[in-house]
Amino acid sequence: MYNFICSLVKRGCLLAFPVLILLCGCSSLGTSPVSPTPTPNAQTAFMSYVGKWEVHDSLLSINANYTGLDQWNVGPCSASPSEALLCDGTASIAFTEHEDGSIRGTILSITYSQWNGSPTPAGFQPNVADPRAGDTFQLQHSGVHLLYTTWFGRLSALNNNNRYWCDSYALKAGWKQCGA
Repeated sequence: MYNFICSLVKRGCLLAFPVLILLCGCSSLGTSPVSPTPTPNAQTAFMSYVGKWEVHDSLLSINANYTGLDQWNVGPCSASPSEALLCDGTASIAFTEHEDGSIRGTILSITYSQWNGSPTPAGFQPNVADPRAGDTFQLQHSGVHLLYTTWFGRLSALNNNNRYWCDSYALKAGWKQCGA
């Protein structure tokens, strides 16, 4: 390299030397590639959904491991006016995330029980409009404290009802979306 520089000086081409250094410095020899500016990864977006979300008579729990539970008030366990037993439904859910920041829930299984935890009484029939295994829905943020639901397939009629889930802040503030 020394001899090369001396020959440039003798030829009056010393000005070419800084250009040569710049070219060598920009080559891939001995340099590491510049990493792009980090962008929030999907895990960060998904984490904004993790927690407990409520709406009238329903609780949605979303866990960091992409699972969740939806628990709701089914109402009377029987059509008999003389029985006052009330039942709950619980849906086990698996979540996937989308590039637009929304998440999709797929119902894996449904169980029903009485409010006291006992099994449903003989003859109990869930409402045909209740979720079933395989049903899907999408959640997306509608501001910081609300999630907005879109149901797909046979449950798309639920999109005519209240589609919001509220976090604890919205519940305590009494936001109307948290009610019936």
